[in-house]
Amino acid sequence: MAFLTIYTPTYKRPKALAVCKQSVLDQTRRSFIEHVIIPDEVGIGIDGVYRDVPNHLDKVNGDYVLFLSDDDYLCDPELAHKFYKLAIDDYPDVVIFKAEKAGRVLPDIWNSKPKCGHIDLSNFIVRSDIWKAHADKWGQRYEGDYDFIRALWDMGYKFKWWDFLGVKAQRISRGKPE
Repeated sequence: MAFLTIYTPTYKRPKALAVCKQSVLDQTRRSFIEHVIIPDEVGIGIDGVYRDVPNHLDKVNGDYVLFLSDDDYLCDPELAHKFYKLAIDDYPDVVIFKAEKAGRVLPDIWNSKPKCGHIDLSNFIVRSDIWKAHADKWGQRYEGDYDFIRALWDMGYKFKWWDFLGVKAQRISRGKPE
């Protein structure tokens, strides 16, 4: 069993997915991770990605889950190893870290409750038991990632800020095919 499951939904973006997959393969501690790629065979798009999360819970085997969009990539080949060292000390429920989107780093600092527009699909890692227990919180809106994190915050889960840039967007595509 892996320590970190990287969960990647994809839809008609083979070039972006290739970069995403390579960033996972480039991890120095690949034995710590599993990469689960969820193809969108029916073309439900980005909104459908959120609604579809509960249908793939059986594919998540790691202790933690990172939702990595197919048009994002891990920008540090040590991410899995560094995260393992961070998490093994106090086993946080949710870890928020930095992700770069269109030149903007989200969040630039974590100092309070989650804010819409500061949470992105690829800038948090959640314990898989919590991911599975609350998968229905992904919401029906485009802000499904924020809905999920805000619900966990409101339920009192233990959040940890990791001052680390872990993910970058290849481009802002809003779920559109290449």
